[in-house]
Amino acid sequence: MPYRPCAFALLVLVALVGCDQVPDERSEQAQEDVAMIDERAVWRDSGVFELCRSEDEALSLDGCMVDVLHRAKAPDEVIEAVETLSAEGDAGFVSGFRREGLIGVAQVTYPFRANTNQGTLLVASDGTTIDVDRAILSEEDQHRADYSAFLAAHPGVMPFPPASLTRSERLNGGGEQLRFDTALRGCHACEIDGWLSVAYDFDAAGRFLGHQLVEVKWSESAVATPSVDVSR
Repeated sequence: MPYRPCAFALLVLVALVGCDQVPDERSEQAQEDVAMIDERAVWRDSGVFELCRSEDEALSLDGCMVDVLHRAKAPDEVIEAVETLSAEGDAGFVSGFRREGLIGVAQVTYPFRANTNQGTLLVASDGTTIDVDRAILSEEDQHRADYSAFLAAHPGVMPFPPASLTRSERLNGGGEQLRFDTALRGCHACEIDGWLSVAYDFDAAGRFLGHQLVEVKWSESAVATPSVDVSR
């Protein structure tokens, strides 16, 4: 059979095009597999998880929660949310959900925590979740003059979650900013000495841009010191 370079080149081209299509299909599938926390992830019957306090120790708490949800025929989205939270290192479930513009605000219940059982996750438009009770202050924020002054006046205080949403506003360019306040005190039973006001910024498409300390607020019972607003 005579050698035909044109036909051979055509076969090579088809093979290459076919190979190029495989990663794209896998990429699309991977995107579909990402669990999005939204209204469908809400589970309100916290009582079912009481079984996990006495279940066989062979199952971890998060494993027990997933098992209980399967037995209760919970929606897939509820189970996926529990698995997502467990991957972050804490056994919990989404107990409420609402929207602030394009941003989802998920209330999370952690039934087996010793102290604070409530938390909040912000859900960006691309599915990224931001826990407002973790890594509250950046390295730069921790060395700000107003925060340092507060710590000097109240030795031993620290942020005590959960944070509460205090403000939601539109930014120039169509973005969204959500502000959360977290109490500052020396212990769980101690009086609140002040609050950290932290802003979480999102662009016009609802994608997370970052967060920063906006203000250190002193409680009325604390030493009268004016707070400094450094909004930026």
